[in-house]
Amino acid sequence: MCLDNYDRGPGIGLILPWEPLLGTRLQKPEGKSEHSALAEYTTDHGARPGQARPVAVIFTDGYAQKSTSEEAAMLRAVIPDTYAIAINHSYPISRNELETIVGSPDRVFTDSNIGKFHDVLEAIARDCIVD
Repeated sequence: MCLDNYDRGPGIGLILPWEPLLGTRLQKPEGKSEHSALAEYTTDHGARPGQARPVAVIFTDGYAQKSTSEEAAMLRAVIPDTYAIAINHSYPISRNELETIVGSPDRVFTDSNIGKFHDVLEAIARDCIVD
């Protein structure tokens, strides 16, 4: 999937091939999404440690049913640039939990500040080299 038809003007022209790992509805009983993301970050799956900057974006409804702090800490140890995007209108988003997952309140985005995430993507994209 790509960022289909997402254009906020000149600047970021990203086509990011990505596949969702494991979300709440698809999550396997033995592991959490963050742990699965960590398992996917391998050279067999295209990771280039020391050559390419790893970035993880966690899309969520903003509320986990189980604690994710241990898995999130392991993910951040390998992929420090971890962000959370939570969109949910059914119940309050657990912002404290998301801040724990990503390690900083500045890395949590909701529908009220999602435009700021575009700025983050632009900053990351500036470091990309296009062949």
